[in-house]
Amino acid sequence: MSTLIVTHCVQVAFMARTAAISVRVEEDLKAAVEKAAKEDARTVAQYVERLLISHLREKGLYSPKE
Repeated sequence: MSTLIVTHCVQVAFMARTAAISVRVEEDLKAAVEKAAKEDARTVAQYVERLLISHLREKGLYSPKE
């Protein structure tokens, strides 16, 4: 099991994040996202990225490049 986790982490480390998105939100929404990210053991950026990917996949608008 630990080998799988290490392998996964290595793969993620090599995925370049080169584009940025900046948004303004209400303070209460920001607080809720920070709480959800913490509960999921993720950074806010990681949490929001997962939400975006999930939503866009459901709509058929995103599939990751291989």
